Amino acid sequence: MSDYLVLINSKSGRAKELGAEAIEADLRPAFASHGDARFLSGAFTELAEAAQGFGGKAVVTVGGDGTIGGIAGVLQKRQQAPMLIPLPYGTANLVPLDLDMPLDADVALKRSLAAPPRKIDLVRMGERAMLHSALFGTFAEMAEDREELRHAPTFGDALGAATTMIEHFLSAQSDAYRFTLDGEVIETETSAVFIVNGPVWAGKGVAPRRNKLDGGKLIVYVSQQRGLLGLMQHILDGLTVGLEGSDDLQRYEADEVLVEPMGKELHYTLDGEPGTSREAISFTIHPRCLTVPDLRKAEVAQGEQAG
Repeated sequence: MSDYLVLINSKSGRAKELGAEAIEADLRPAFASHGDARFLSGAFTELAEAAQGFGGKAVVTVGGDGTIGGIAGVLQKRQQAPMLIPLPYGTANLVPLDLDMPLDADVALKRSLAAPPRKIDLVRMGERAMLHSALFGTFAEMAEDREELRHAPTFGDALGAATTMIEHFLSAQSDAYRFTLDGEVIETETSAVFIVNGPVWAGKGVAPRRNKLDGGKLIVYVSQQRGLLGLMQHILDGLTVGLEGSDDLQRYEADEVLVEPMGKELHYTLDGEPGTSREAISFTIHPRCLTVPDLRKAEVAQGEQAG
């Protein structure tokens, strides 16, 4: 068996664009001093089966945040699971950025292979794995519109999807929710809910960042604002002070969260992937259950060598 398994999601946008052969040619040299690597390209179900049976040192993912979360969910259920190395081949790259991973995939892989391991938390939304966050409300509806825009077969379809996205943003309606946080029931009306695997602070560049990945708590942010100006304020907060520094969000901590719709189906995103549900959705955190490279120490070591 190979020491490393590289899983390329052939349906993922960037991987599909670059091609599996080109990706392998770029990444394979990085393994030269670490061991043998097997490259596998396919649909997610095939990749998940391969990850389930792999017994080497690490599983490397080439895909977006959805691919990363799905493979993480497979590994989390295993005893003595290998390390997960989630390379930045997605659109948002939320998880790689939180791990302090550079956006150059080749550099990210080299640093990850040389880094010591660390344990981070994973969340289950029902049976699905969540590494970063779930959003409810207007932001989630806009994510659905974004996906329709990306996959629109004609210009007319694309124009319709773009128009709907703008309408959702400008209208920014509030919906009624019932939350159960470790047994405590809260009912509220809001236009935005963020359920996050750890606190979110302002990040480097334009993306908000989580700087504590092993805190063992779900963080729930509920918007206290209404309408378009409220959504714009949350976007500004995300770029400046992060959700933790916002005065317009009610903050809760919990081990388990249940989100129930009240008269309207739930619109959500799970690590950026949109979805809907007419049933209640549960979230449970699993502390320090997933092994990833500790790139904080890798950056320190690299700085010491450079000095």
